[in-house]
Order: sequence, then C-alpha cells, then structure tokens
Amino acid sequence: MRAAPVLPVAIVVLAFSCAQPAYGQAPECQKALDSCKAQCAVDHKDFVSSLGPRSNYQGQCEYACTQGLTPCQEQDSANACETFFTRCVSECPWKVRELYTGTEYENSDPFQPCGKACATGDRACKATPSGNRTRTGSFDACVDGQAACYAFCMAQEDSASSFPDDCARACHDGVEPCQEATVDRYRCGRFFANCLDSCPDIGIDEDFGEPYAESREGQKCGDSCKEGERFCDRILK
Repeated sequence: MRAAPVLPVAIVVLAFSCAQPAYGQAPECQKALDSCKAQCAVDHKDFVSSLGPRSNYQGQCEYACTQGLTPCQEQDSANACETFFTRCVSECPWKVRELYTGTEYENSDPFQPCGKACATGDRACKATPSGNRTRTGSFDACVDGQAACYAFCMAQEDSASSFPDDCARACHDGVEPCQEATVDRYRCGRFFANCLDSCPDIGIDEDFGEPYAESREGQKCGDSCKEGERFCDRILK
C-alpha cells in the first residue's frame, strides 16, 4: 500500500438545506444508515484481529455511512438509495491508524470493506418500502455524477496501484465542463466526454475517430465515466 494514498481530488461536498425530513418520511435512509454501521462493526473485527484492538477503522467507516444519510433523506425516493451509496463511498478511508498514537498501519486496505458497508446500506435501503417522496434538497447533477463515477472506479480495486488516483482524477475532470454547459441536456454528455479524455490508456480509432480502451484500466475508467453520466442524467430528470 502506498505510504500516503491521498486522492488528488476531493469529491465536492454540497451544502444541503437545513430542513431535514423526519425518520418516518424516509425510513429507507435510516435503514441504510443502520445497516451500513452494523457492517462497519462486523468488519472492524477483522481489523482488530489483524492490526490490533485500537484501530480507528470503525469510526471512519461509520462516518462514511453518516455522510450518506442527509442526501438520501433530501433526495427523491427514486434516487435516494443510490445517492446514499455514492456519498458514503466518497468518504471511505484509505488508511487506518492506531487510535492513540496516530501510527498508520501498514498493509491495511480499509477502503474495500468500507465500500462493502456502503453497499450493504444501499441494499437495505432498496429493500425498505419508501413511498413516493419528492426531492427536498439542492443537488448538482455534475457533482453527483462525479460521486457515482468515483464509486464505480473504486469497486474491487487495489489501493496500492495508481489506478484509483487516475480514475478519481478523470471523474473530477468531468465536473467543471458539465457545470459550464448552459443547456441541461448537454451537461451529462460533457461530463462523460471530459472524464473519458482524462482516463488512462484510451486511444482513438484512426478510421472512425472513436475512443477505445487499450487496457483493463482504460476500460474500467471509461465505464466509470459512463456510470457518472448515467447518474447525472437521473439527477437532472
């Protein structure tokens, strides 16, 4: 694992409205939070056995879960669970430290179990009846596209490789052109095109002028950009 696996770009955090729906109005979101935290506790036992009893993994994992709650509550019912998942994954840790000394544990990869906890919350969310709820918060489709792109990048990836940083950078590079589009229907397409331009190992076919992946990393980054475009479109509708 890299000595300081800090992502080059941060997922932009939106300012949400102060009014938060009560638990009864978004029960699936609370269920997502509870299930996500429960999975954090289960996986913490693995870190306890391998790293010692005082790692800060559980606290970091639970923090990621909590970051999905309010966006989930303020999102419409059709997109709430996926919003919980992408916002949760965006906050998953890349390193684990000893609680009291701050010493970073070597050879730990907390991102993947944290992502699993977020996915557990997502499944619990989708399994909970939610009714038909309209959106109450303010959302930027370009930023949510970035979050979805990032979550797809990171799935089952080795944090010791350069791919997570490269793919995260590509997701980031799609945001500003998306936001600069003056017509909504062009926003998500611009996110995809600029994200893809920043992906590693993407070539251009000389005969047709179409992009193609030259490696597994290029393919996955391109797929991540497409996932970001898809969720961006969902938020705009």
